[in-house]
Amino acid sequence: MAEDKLYLLSEAAERSGATVEAIRQRIRRGTLHAIKGNDGRVRVKLTDADIAALTAARPSERPSGQPDEDSSAIKVLEVYVNALREDLARERADHAAERERWREQLEQQRADNQTERQALRDENNRLRDGLSAERDHARDLAGRLDTVHRAHGDEAVRLRQEIAALRTELERPWWRRLIGR
Repeated sequence: MAEDKLYLLSEAAERSGATVEAIRQRIRRGTLHAIKGNDGRVRVKLTDADIAALTAARPSERPSGQPDEDSSAIKVLEVYVNALREDLARERADHAAERERWREQLEQQRADNQTERQALRDENNRLRDGLSAERDHARDLAGRLDTVHRAHGDEAVRLRQEIAALRTELERPWWRRLIGR
């Protein structure tokens, strides 16, 4: 047997999951029985069956007989969402095309850099070969110079001595050179 309990409107709304206004409407229609207490507050008599009925009666959508006031707003929003989806699809396509263009440019730059790098390697090798040839030539010249120095070393010593003697002779005054002193 179901036991009747008295609930304040807010308590009844919490227990049933309905709104306070929905419970007031049911009281006006006579579906629920209400009592006004000595404190002036309205209390609702609810059984467990009433709570279950209120919980089950909560419609997730409007009743089919009631006109939908928001249908035009919903249609406008649906059109707007579809337009946004189309814009997004266009942006994604543009992004994909831009990404592909950048990828092609990167590949071209890589190929150009590879060609330039190979040309620089070839130039470097050519310069190294030229430097090596110049180094060998300088060594050959240094060797020849040493050979010439050794061959003409005695003559160079004799010439240096002769130059030193001429310098001392030039340092004497002219009149002593004239008289032979």
